[in-house]
Formats: sequence, C-alpha cells, structure tokens
Amino acid sequence: MTKLATVLLYAAIDVSFFLVACELHVAAGWSAFEAATALLPATVLMLWFSAKSGELGQRIGPRLQLTVGSILVAAGLLFLSRIGPDSSWLPDVLPGAIVLGLGTHPRARLSARRAFCSVDGPPLQPDRARGPVAQAT
Repeated sequence: MTKLATVLLYAAIDVSFFLVACELHVAAGWSAFEAATALLPATVLMLWFSAKSGELGQRIGPRLQLTVGSILVAAGLLFLSRIGPDSSWLPDVLPGAIVLGLGTHPRARLSARRAFCSVDGPPLQPDRARGPVAQAT
C-alpha cells in the first residue's frame, strides 16, 4: 500500500508541474521555454531542502512534515490557480512556485523513504548501494 501511495504522490506532483506549465503556455501565452522554466524555483527548493527534510523527519517524525507539506502544496497550487491571460512571473507564478516547492520536498522525500523501507529482501551492502560511479571514485 505504501508503494502505491508513493507512486500516486509522485504522479500527482508531476502532473501538477505539467499542468501549470501547460496553463502558462496555452492560457498565458508564454513561450514553451518560459513556461517550462517558470517552476524552476520549486525544483531548486526541493533539491536544496530534501536532505534537511530527512534530518528533520528523523527528529520529529514524518506525520507533522507530511501534514504541513500537504497544506503547503495545496496553498501553492491555490496561488498558481490565479494564472490567466495577463499573468507575469513575479507576482503570479513565483509566490506559488516557492510555496509549492516548500511543500513538495518533505512529502516526496518522506514518502519515498517509507516506500523504500517497506521493500522486503536482504539489506544492501554499502558499496553495492552507492552504484558503479561511487565505487570507481
């Protein structure tokens, strides 16, 4: 069940990013490049805070992080629902992208961790888990 929830969570996040980019391209008339890069702040925040989110989840547990993350994702998508024909990046897209990025990273990180921890089987050896690139260095 955890694996299915994680897949659905990642699908919802990916579809949200895709639909916002489509809305910017079609409804607001932005170029494909502008629409595709409009949510880059959300992606940067997810990358930047994911390690910190894991550390925080170890200290306080995942429930609070997942709850606050869900509320922030909903608020970010609510901000982004204001996109229309005369939308500009700074007042209409950036606030929603920041809130979406702040809410997405704890949900994605903790859900993935729960799914991977629920996999049955023998534990991986540290050298094998890092992959061939890490072994070569």
